[in-house]
Amino acid sequence: MILLGFLCMAFAATLTNVNGETTMMPTGNGTHHHHESNEMEQFSFNYDGRTHMLLVVKGSQCYIWRLTDLQKQMVHTDDGLRQIEIQVIRDIDSAMYTTVPRDILSNSIQQACGHKSSSFFLVH
Repeated sequence: MILLGFLCMAFAATLTNVNGETTMMPTGNGTHHHHESNEMEQFSFNYDGRTHMLLVVKGSQCYIWRLTDLQKQMVHTDDGLRQIEIQVIRDIDSAMYTTVPRDILSNSIQQACGHKSSSFFLVH
């Protein structure tokens, strides 16, 4: 019990912040700072009012989603669009799709996908 109390005090002492400086538990060769790498994934959602498709851009990839009649109504409200976006993020990695060439896509879909998109996928 005394050993456990000593260990708790020693651990607390290593976490004490003195004069705004961070103290760390010493390692064999001085202080070792471990930095996690940043992780980021970004999706852009664009509704094309001409074709009634939802375009989901991830990097240089543009996924073309057919919306149900209900989703076509939902997309015009903040809450509805958010619900669709959440569902798309859940489904995107397991979705079945067909690769389509840019030149068969309508101008409005090409514009909504953006100039950085180089791969286009029609989601089933």
